Amino acid sequence: MFRKLAYVGLLLMVLTLSQPAFGQVSLLGSWVTDTSHTKEAGSNRLLVVIGHAEGNAGSDTYPYLSTVTYGGQTMTKIAAKTQTWSGLTRAYVAVFILNEAGVAAASGSTISATWGGSPTSNSLTSAFLGNVDQANLIGDCAVNGVTNAATIATSALSTSNGDMVIAGATCTEAGTYSPNNGFTEGAEPNISSADGCVDYKSATGAAETPSVTHSSGTNRQAIIGFVVQAILDSNKASHPSPGNDISGVSAAAGLSWDAPTAYTPTSYNVYFGTNSTVRSNPKYTVYTNSYDPPGYLAEETTYYWAADSNNAGTIYTGDNWSFTTYVPVDGNLVANYIISVPLTTHYASAFSYYGVLLYSEVTGNTALKNSIIAAFPSSYYTGAQLPPATNQDDCAYGVLPFELYRQTGDANYLTSALYLADTEFANPRPDGLANNNYTRFWIDDLYMIGSLQAQAYKSMGNIDYANHATAQLLGYMGEVVDLQQPNGLFYHTTSVPIHWGRGNGWVAAAMTEVLLAIPEDDPNRPLLLTKYQNMMAGLVACQGASGMWYQVLDMGSDPRNWTETSCTGMFVFALATGVKEGWLPEVPYKKAALDGWAALANYVDSQGRTLQVCMWISATNNLRYYFDRERETGNTHAQSAVIWAATAIKRLNQEADVDYNDLKVLTGNWLGDAPTADIFPSGGDGIVNFLDFAELAKDWLK
Repeated sequence: MFRKLAYVGLLLMVLTLSQPAFGQVSLLGSWVTDTSHTKEAGSNRLLVVIGHAEGNAGSDTYPYLSTVTYGGQTMTKIAAKTQTWSGLTRAYVAVFILNEAGVAAASGSTISATWGGSPTSNSLTSAFLGNVDQANLIGDCAVNGVTNAATIATSALSTSNGDMVIAGATCTEAGTYSPNNGFTEGAEPNISSADGCVDYKSATGAAETPSVTHSSGTNRQAIIGFVVQAILDSNKASHPSPGNDISGVSAAAGLSWDAPTAYTPTSYNVYFGTNSTVRSNPKYTVYTNSYDPPGYLAEETTYYWAADSNNAGTIYTGDNWSFTTYVPVDGNLVANYIISVPLTTHYASAFSYYGVLLYSEVTGNTALKNSIIAAFPSSYYTGAQLPPATNQDDCAYGVLPFELYRQTGDANYLTSALYLADTEFANPRPDGLANNNYTRFWIDDLYMIGSLQAQAYKSMGNIDYANHATAQLLGYMGEVVDLQQPNGLFYHTTSVPIHWGRGNGWVAAAMTEVLLAIPEDDPNRPLLLTKYQNMMAGLVACQGASGMWYQVLDMGSDPRNWTETSCTGMFVFALATGVKEGWLPEVPYKKAALDGWAALANYVDSQGRTLQVCMWISATNNLRYYFDRERETGNTHAQSAVIWAATAIKRLNQEADVDYNDLKVLTGNWLGDAPTADIFPSGGDGIVNFLDFAELAKDWLK
């Protein structure tokens, strides 16, 4: 008997030693749909409670879950998502958690939830999980909302071996949910005239994408996906960033990871490259848990990497990881969608066509330019009719004929363009700003007026137009009123202290275009450049982790807020142009531009339409108004912004090309002390001379 017990003990010891050093998050018991859940036995527990609700639309009735307690212990909210559409119902889902200490201290099994916003129906689902890393309970997390779509998914989530991925979703219509991507359904709560679900999946270290499909094809849905982190091998690096098997990664991405918990490594051996045999890639020794590859990564490329930890001479081999860089937005696709929509006199329509003209020039796509020429109204071209000019938005149409004139030299375009530009300042205010009915002190005005006057100066060379542009911008930036705040961002209006995304986008684009147009020795240029640089610093500070910017810029952590494409496109345009022109240093601004550009690739569909665009907006001192604006697809505000961004990124990446800008720089620096036009031989020789001009001539318009 003793021998048998000894054998069993030895067997158990062998089995224990053969287990991996990390654990596997386990489901203790099962998912429960109720307001009571008896404690499940286990170690390193985590209680997860997911709230599902639907509610009516209206300024004060959207549903939300404000607090949850378990046995008297307050739980922590990790994420919430609301999805709405017009006057119809809103879908809501939220996640609360309680760690082992809270579970142990709970005095009972009752889950108490405090709902707000008068939800029409709601439900709770809960589960106990075991073997959860108590120091790092929740890893990657993502939310999403859709309207009129049966399938909803989050972005891909980064995992490590042993983690558990959980998804909670709510639909405003009754029916049934089906999990996708290998997830198992944990619960489908009963919500009157609506539906909800909870799904889960054990992770192997690859990226996981929570996704569910509802039996109804027309609905509002909200989803949250999050990673519960397992107790890891204490000797190995973990939780890579970018996440393992993630796609859509920015070309400016750096590598980082969590350090082993058992010791402080003296160094790491990082293997990084495009060879799928990970340790056949180049090795780099670093002394922190991060590594920045030199230069920028290639688009549409899979990289393989690992971080082996050095504990005073003992090397602990890390896991093998990989990620794939983004597939960039196809500018031609976006441009072709723009010109498929008939040109109107609305400013955003004109801006989108203007953007296609800019893109056609930088890419040499004459077919696009010819399409714009053909679409321009013949009555405006001949002068038989003039465009409307009753307000600043009407006049902004003039940027399109000015650009047509600049690219074609055809003076017929100037008739309508000059009429619109001159009308804005036909009766200027005593402070030098545009006519009273055009100067509203809304930040939108700065593009509508400033950019048009800048285009007029570029076309005509009359310094009055440059003065109009700078007067309007600086007038809104302190000389008359001051909409720019100490953080560099702008209030929507003098009476609305809200940092609205697209409004700030108009400012960023206006300053960029005015700085591009006005003379280098313009006396207003230094102050305007400082204002621009302050804004760019503020934008980098509030850029979201995804690379996108938010509907309300400085409130990214508010669960009601959402990432918006038109402002993101405008900011990419402004940042990329600033780096290209030397107004901004490459660090950190080029990374911010490239991160935003990579993120935008997730918001352009196969037709070239931009997704998640804030619809038209007024100005009101009510945050909820901004959060609740509808999100449109193909809205010309974002089509304009994305094609502007595509043009700026093209220019940023064409630093080795020989073009008109090179001639401008070459002549400005000819035989000077600053050889910025040093283009021959390749890489330069430190001297600007006739050899550089010969190289320029050889490649001229090639």
